[in-house]
Amino acid sequence: MNILITGGAGGIGSTLCIELAKNGHTVVALDDFSHGYMDNLIENGRQVCDAVALDIRKTKRLTKLLKFNKIDVIVHLAALTSLPECESNPTECMSVNVAGTASVLKAAKDAGVKRTIVASTSAIYEGNTEEESPFFEDLQVKPSLFYPLSKKLMEDVVRSYIKNYDMDIVTLRFFNVFGPRQDIHRPSPPLLNYIVKQVAKQEPCTFYSTGNQKRDYVHVDDVVKLIELCIDKPKARGQIYNVCTGTLTSVKDVVQSAVVAFGDLKYEFKPSKEYWSSYKLSLSKDAIEREVNKFSLGSCSKAMWELGWTPNKSIQNLMTETMKQNYELITR
Repeated sequence: MNILITGGAGGIGSTLCIELAKNGHTVVALDDFSHGYMDNLIENGRQVCDAVALDIRKTKRLTKLLKFNKIDVIVHLAALTSLPECESNPTECMSVNVAGTASVLKAAKDAGVKRTIVASTSAIYEGNTEEESPFFEDLQVKPSLFYPLSKKLMEDVVRSYIKNYDMDIVTLRFFNVFGPRQDIHRPSPPLLNYIVKQVAKQEPCTFYSTGNQKRDYVHVDDVVKLIELCIDKPKARGQIYNVCTGTLTSVKDVVQSAVVAFGDLKYEFKPSKEYWSSYKLSLSKDAIEREVNKFSLGSCSKAMWELGWTPNKSIQNLMTETMKQNYELITR
């Protein structure tokens, strides 16, 4: 099968490219290389697939690329995902995440692509604060921060293409994905990578949190397994799936995994409002409290029952191994 991955040089995208190529698919990685790296596509000293530098908003060029490579399936991962970056530049956030997705879907339609798999986010469940209550895919969502709002609007675009053009599209709502190859150098890296970055610099970690905030983490290898199922399974057509484990991990749990990985870890907790002020964002007190105090717990029962997906729930052990791997990558 011929498969194109947008955001293919990023953490999830490159892991997917490597796995699909191993399984005999012909893969094309498309990336603008703002956060992705060619090195991510090197496995055992060789590049695993073709890579193309292209902005997903270049619809005509993308359509030509899809036709030339006779693409059967697109996995659309390219997006602006940094919440501070999206709040600082909402115009670019909407352009990439909403208009960019519309561009990918138009190109897919015009090029006769058989199925498109689109990455959304658990952040669209923003505002749901009931502790220990899992989010199901049919929950009504009304996000207000620009990043989750852009993804909600993106899902509206997906629904329009399904309804108006009978397109075969699958939507995956990623929860907190972790694993190797994520961009450790961006200004606001994911929590695990931030810890690794600070340890490598021999500097203390500052967590803008009480340490009790909990999130639902899922390892990138399990994300890739679910995407592969969505490529193959006819029943995934038109569906939305949570990509999570259904287990909660607190900031303090992540810190404990880091202690296991690195031994002594110097860190401190600070009020969350200081984090947002460091980006010169004057978010309201209510907006900060909603974001910081939310409990992001998903139900993965739909993907398990319909597609036979079983994620690894040994999250803290996986976190320890991931931080060790990423530390080795940036200190070699």
